[in-house]
Amino acid sequence: MIFDNNMKLILQKIGLSQKEIEIFLSLFPLGPQPVSIIARHTDIPRPTVYVILDRLKKIGLVQELKRNDSTRFRCIPADEIPDIISGRISELEQTKKAIEEYLPRLKILEQKLTTTPTVRFHEGRDVVMQAYERITAEKEICAFFNPLHVKKYMPIYLEKVAAEIRRNNGKARELLTECDEAQEYKKKWSSEQHQIKILPKRAQFTSDTIICADRIYMIAYDRDQITATEIISPALVKTQQAVFEEMWNK
Repeated sequence: MIFDNNMKLILQKIGLSQKEIEIFLSLFPLGPQPVSIIARHTDIPRPTVYVILDRLKKIGLVQELKRNDSTRFRCIPADEIPDIISGRISELEQTKKAIEEYLPRLKILEQKLTTTPTVRFHEGRDVVMQAYERITAEKEICAFFNPLHVKKYMPIYLEKVAAEIRRNNGKARELLTECDEAQEYKKKWSSEQHQIKILPKRAQFTSDTIICADRIYMIAYDRDQITATEIISPALVKTQQAVFEEMWNK
């Protein structure tokens, strides 16, 4: 008996693995069979077949028949499969309700966990490019930004972040170090949605800090290596935003 992929997809959706599907569907043409025959027919080791049949029994898709000293397994009648699926749906709905009851406690735990920052280190041009790509998807950013270094080490992103923010109707505020590149960048990209200020010449830095909604990126440019440190922490984001606001207002 041949089953198309749609039948296998249906069984996957009720939680069956590939091997469980293979054994279950093989029982339709085989009829009641001992484990040895099922293993031989499916080319699955007997110990694995025992485990899978036990799970299929618990789900209700397979029946165990004991006759004299032999044990055989068969799938349930096809007409009963919709009832099994309905039972699985009911079980999932009950699980969903139980989870909803625990949500307040889970949220309290989640709040406790968010006080511990998650830190990720990205080393190398290709990996840092991936971090930049995530930044371009942000709806709103604040940044301490050195256009000269970005143009030298990551030129594609000198204007790509600004272009993507504009295209996505996002918002940005940036504090730039004084240089010719900063003047050109401000002239091209400054708008009500994308506000740009240039710092005094004495305020020079060789790394960028980009503040997003829930994380901070600190990117350092070096002749031999480019690195980015990603810090996911609402508390630290608030601190950096406060520092940025002070600098911005001055």
